[in-house]
Amino acid sequence: MKNGFTYYIKKNEVPPGQIQMLLAVKAGYYQQKQNQKEYAHLLEHIGAVHTVKYPQLLKVADSASLILAARTGYDFTEYQLTFSSDRPEKLNLALEFLYEWSGNMIIRENDVAVESGSVIGEGRSKSYYRDWYLDTISNIVLSNTNFGLQDKAGSEASMRNVNIEALKEFHNKWYRPDLEAAIIVGDINPDSLEKVIINRFNDLKSGYDSESPERYNEQFKIILPGKNQYQSLKDSINESSRIVITSKRKNDEKFVRSREDLRKMLLQKLTSMMYDKIGKKLKDQYDPPFENYTSSFSSNSLANGQLQINYWMVDTDNDLDIKSNMMQLFTADELVKGTIDKEMLEKSKQVLYDDLVTKNSESRDISISLLNHFVLGNRAVIGERYERELRQVLEDIGISEIKNYINTGWQLSENTDYTFINIPVSSIPKHQNVMKWYQEAKVKARKKSKLIFREIDTISNVFQPLKNVDLSMVKENEIGVSSLILPNGIKLIFKPSEPWMERYKNQVSIYGYKEVPISIRNKKEYITATTAPDLMFYGDVEDYSKFELKQFMLDHQMRLNYYHIQNQFIIDGVFQKNDIQSFFNVLHRYLLNPKYNQQAFENWKEDQILKFSQTLDHNLMIRETVERTLFTKVPQISKKDIAALTFQDYYEGYNKFTNLYGYTFIITGDFNSEELIPEVQNYLSEFPTVIENNMFQNQFTYNFKTISETVEYEDVNNAVVELYFPVQIDYSSKTQVVLDLLWKRLDEAIFDRLRSGSYMPHAYGKWMDFEKGIYAFIISFDSDLGNQDKMIKSAVEEFKQLRDKGVAPTWLETAIPLRIDRYEPRLDRFYLVNFWPDFLKRYENSERSATEEVLQYSSLLKHFIDLEDVNEAAKKYLSLDKRQEIIIIPKNK
Repeated sequence: MKNGFTYYIKKNEVPPGQIQMLLAVKAGYYQQKQNQKEYAHLLEHIGAVHTVKYPQLLKVADSASLILAARTGYDFTEYQLTFSSDRPEKLNLALEFLYEWSGNMIIRENDVAVESGSVIGEGRSKSYYRDWYLDTISNIVLSNTNFGLQDKAGSEASMRNVNIEALKEFHNKWYRPDLEAAIIVGDINPDSLEKVIINRFNDLKSGYDSESPERYNEQFKIILPGKNQYQSLKDSINESSRIVITSKRKNDEKFVRSREDLRKMLLQKLTSMMYDKIGKKLKDQYDPPFENYTSSFSSNSLANGQLQINYWMVDTDNDLDIKSNMMQLFTADELVKGTIDKEMLEKSKQVLYDDLVTKNSESRDISISLLNHFVLGNRAVIGERYERELRQVLEDIGISEIKNYINTGWQLSENTDYTFINIPVSSIPKHQNVMKWYQEAKVKARKKSKLIFREIDTISNVFQPLKNVDLSMVKENEIGVSSLILPNGIKLIFKPSEPWMERYKNQVSIYGYKEVPISIRNKKEYITATTAPDLMFYGDVEDYSKFELKQFMLDHQMRLNYYHIQNQFIIDGVFQKNDIQSFFNVLHRYLLNPKYNQQAFENWKEDQILKFSQTLDHNLMIRETVERTLFTKVPQISKKDIAALTFQDYYEGYNKFTNLYGYTFIITGDFNSEELIPEVQNYLSEFPTVIENNMFQNQFTYNFKTISETVEYEDVNNAVVELYFPVQIDYSSKTQVVLDLLWKRLDEAIFDRLRSGSYMPHAYGKWMDFEKGIYAFIISFDSDLGNQDKMIKSAVEEFKQLRDKGVAPTWLETAIPLRIDRYEPRLDRFYLVNFWPDFLKRYENSERSATEEVLQYSSLLKHFIDLEDVNEAAKKYLSLDKRQEIIIIPKNK
């Protein structure tokens, strides 16, 4: 436009009825001065929630069912909106938000105080050890480049002492129309929308500054030294000795500005795909040459995505010396490269083509492509032209070009960092010795030529031919749910729905569960049975090796997991509709025909023991702590227990898990019930079962009482707080609706009150024991160590205020249509998360009706919920009587 403002408009129907809209600014971390550390990020936080016209922008967006997100990059800032195209007023409001972000932000002291605290919270470590390790390796990778090392301490200090004038200076300098763009993709009318945009954004005024951001960007263009590094590192938490090797090269996926750049990008993607595939097979061997490998360390995000980094970790806690360990890795690396052949390349080209075409068809991915065009000058070829060009360039790539690409760029003789962890400095080899070993390994690998892996394209069928099934006994209820019990004691529940996006088309999920049929008082038998599923994938099955079956599942987009949670065995899987027979053949073999050798069993025991020295995922840590505190304590396995386990112990426990009698399987996804039910019924009917009289079904229960626990963990450096406010409730569909409204209002209050000390404080509601009618309102947040008591007090004050004062009439007016908008779409469509399995599981053994809740939910909201209902419920159900408090803090602090 005349004022320099840029706009992109693209009509797109994938996913249908959706619009993706964003405001892009060509300014990020690169454009900050020394006294403006983290200011680009802080400004993004402020803008996402406050503008002149919309001081409570986030609440307005939420009430209109606009999903808002924002992110700050090194050279850009992005404000993103996702919403349905069902009402024109949503589009108009979204355009107003874009206008506000582009030139009408408001910077106030109170907002700065709140959002700077939120920025600190966002940067707070969720896993102290994991973050320390990644930061340390990342800084080693960058230390001999021109790209600055991370300064987290400096960023935090800057946020604790924000200079508002310097923040305003950053905003005024860089938030100007010639550096901004509106990007709108989805179910739109381009012609009419273009007129609206021109009319609305035409009055944006240029700022006082006209400096180009490119001068700053140029300073950070990566320069590689061409040399190797050799570093020593002490790790006091994971005391194992190991060698980490990171090999870096310029990332050919970053700048794709020409057809030649597209070719380089495809060469890198193809090489990474094939190397990763072979490397994974090699790692899965019983005695692998490396413990971990990836061609995208830190998701190739270092140095603003300018580096593609291969990462290996070699365990040296063995009888081999450093030379032998490194020779093994070097030889394996060369063999992996040598195993890439023409047949693999052709298969990878088709997989890559399908993946890129799918991504290029969805509105979110198209908007990212346009964002990269605006910020980086990348090409933004979309639709049939893109598919045609992609096909042409891929067809022109041959195996000789791949080999040349590997030989010129994927070598460990330059731009490679060797980090020796918990290895004496005196033992670190000299560069010339390492290079000598590398050359020796190359010669050795050439004599072997390539790695040979057994692979299977199909799996033989163990089932009888499909029989005609009488579906007259299978009744589909009013919400499309069908259920039946097979003669062998397996219960089946089916609920089809539409995929939200093309990538989920024909995808079917299966979720099976049953109560552990063993007393928790019998520790040995209990831990043996509940640990046994972990061994499932360690051994061979019938005449298939574990490697063949794992690769077969990967190639056919199958997933199969077995685990134990809350006193239940779980079988969890995903498969494509046309692979249903193969999926059940894999399941049948794993459950009924395992062929474990002693080596597999010992490897499993080693891995289980190793887990005790590893740090827990942050969310898993919280979940396990909550379960141990609020529910019946179940036996916990120890190193001593694992060491004492025999194969016979495992075998007896495994049979408890694999007996499918009493399992319920919930099948959801993209299918036609009349077609899928007969097949699933036939396959699962052939699984032999043994009748069990499970006397221990109710041994895992919720502790409905006041609890206050402080738990120490080594791998945290801040406080994590979980507050539960349980209450006994007489369930009805109407009560459920009111509870959902109350926790939503509580969530908003907690977010507003605690955001200054936590990135994403939140509240929600959950049935702790559905059959007994015990429901809990839950408040969850993290904080600086020492500040948790103050934040707990604030959280409880908000809880009490909602209880005593209830909700406002204006809030309820906007909350009801919003709740309907959020509830109804998930009934008919699924994507990464599917509403139905957990919902149907809750009602499976209940006298209450899932059908009634689904059918009545929206109607109750529209016609039968008023202010008095909600506020009476607040007084009745927001109870402090049995408050439960769990605080997780760093050990010894």
